[in-house]
This record gives sequence, C-alpha cells and structure tokens, in this order.
Amino acid sequence: MLAIIEVNTDGLVIARICFDPDDVDAAFEELDARYLAGEAAPYAEVWQGITEGLGAINRREPASTLWNVAAVDHRRVPFAPQDFERGTKELWKLVPDVRYRAKAVHALDTHGAVINLVVEGTDAQGNKLQWATINVISLDSGQVRMDVYDTADLDAALARFEELHSQTRRLENAATRVYERLHAEFTARDWDGITEILADGYYQHDRRPVVGGEIRRGRGSLMEDLRAAADLGITDATSDAIATRGERLTLTRVRYSRSHEEPEAYHADLLQIVEIDADERITALVAFDPGDIAAASPSSTRCTSPARRPPTRTPGR
Repeated sequence: MLAIIEVNTDGLVIARICFDPDDVDAAFEELDARYLAGEAAPYAEVWQGITEGLGAINRREPASTLWNVAAVDHRRVPFAPQDFERGTKELWKLVPDVRYRAKAVHALDTHGAVINLVVEGTDAQGNKLQWATINVISLDSGQVRMDVYDTADLDAALARFEELHSQTRRLENAATRVYERLHAEFTARDWDGITEILADGYYQHDRRPVVGGEIRRGRGSLMEDLRAAADLGITDATSDAIATRGERLTLTRVRYSRSHEEPEAYHADLLQIVEIDADERITALVAFDPGDIAAASPSSTRCTSPARRPPTRTPGR
C-alpha cells in the first residue's frame, strides 16, 4: 500500500491515510492538500501555484503563461534549459505517461520554493525512466524563474534561493503569517479554521469614510463579513505587507476578488492593520482606504484595546 503519515509538533502520529499501491496520483493530491492546510498555509499562494502548474503539465493542459518560465540550468550536463516548452513537449512524445512530482520541499516562503522534482514514466519500448533534479523556483520578478541543479547540489541550490531574494524578500513577521493563514482558510471556506485564528477579545474597526463604522466586537463580526463576501462570489484573498512592528503588528495591502477567469472579475482593495497576541491569534483588524497610507501607518495609528481608544466619530454623525 501507499500511506501518508502526519505527525504533530510533539512527533506523535495524528493521521494515517492508505491508498492502493497504483493510486499514486491520488496519494500525492492528498499529501499536497494536507501540506497546504498545515505548514504551507502561510505560503498558500506560492505552493498552490507550484502544484497546479505541475498538475497542468501532467494533464497536458498547461496555460500559455506556464511556458514563460525563465530556466537556468546549473547541472554539470545541462539539458536545453533555454526552451522549457520545447523540452517538455518532446518529453511527452518520448514518454507518453511521464509525470512530474515534487518529492520533497527543502524551502518555501512567500516568494518561491526549493523542491526535489522527479520526472518519471515509461517509454514506447517499455523502459522505466526517471530524472531527478533540485529546482529553485522564484516568483519575485513577476515572471517564474527556475534554477535547475543536480540532486547532489542541494547546498548550492539553497544558497541561490537566498541570493535571489535577499534584496527583494517581502516583509514578514508572525502577524503576516497568521493573516495569510486566515486568507487561506477563507479561500478553502473553512469557517471553523477561521474561528480558531481569532482571539477571544477580537474586535474590528473599519475607518474607510464611505463604508466605515463603529467598532465591532467578537468573532461573529468577521465571520459575518467573510460569509457575505463568499455569498457575493469572492474566491480569492491576498495580502502584501508594507510595514511591520515587532512580531505582532503589520500593515498590509489587501485584495478580495472573484476568480480571474470570470469575464468581469470584481475586486476590492484596502489597507489593514493586523494585531495578534502571544498565542498568535488575531486580536484586532483595522481597515483604511487603499490610498490612506498616512492614516494607516504605524507611526500615526495605534491598534490598542477598544477600552483605551479615544472616542471616534463615525462619518455622517
């Protein structure tokens, strides 16, 4: 059989899922889904993009944008890295059942990953073939970049990963990671998961002039807003931190949107201050218009308990 084993932070087994030995695709799908819901949740957009890209290649249904990968081959015997599309399509002809699988993840963050990529299948003569590489995948520049290394050169690949992003690494702290996990739970419509991310004393305050209002307390206020967004067809939620203070505060730019595949995709942008407690639960969300950076900046705004906040005036009152 094939078996997926999941452990908790204490090293205790919490799940065991078994598959028939030939049901490899289903096993990998389950493995990636559990990774996405757990350790990879703060980097859901990156990891989901990688797995969806591999899945599209395996189905022979890649989007045209997938061929725009800028590949650099660092192997001792390079293999046509300059033309990712041609190499992939030629391999489809030579090995009709070829599959691309991420066998291990050595590094993952908001701008890319380092993975063990294994390509395997059976050629027309019945020979079982397999190629393994270390791939550094970078998403920082707006175009996917892939640096390919021999499997023995993991240290060089990890060093390259750090080099590529040392100057462009996104701001990150505990608050940004918790907030990205909240968005991952919303995308998955995991309402129980969202509830667990919110602190007992959670409150929110929308300070946007048109839609803003009084302070709202309790987990139910956010749950009401997110369920309403889901009812409107909102499928995606993304954030990009533009300032942090310590580990528990971040100012982030947020976008809620419908699927980009829709003809008239809707989106809403805002600035959000996120505050978490020592248990990494969200204690407060304060929203501002996307252009109101001065009011939202940490130097001019404090995200403190409502009991200590000076009275605010709601627009129109």
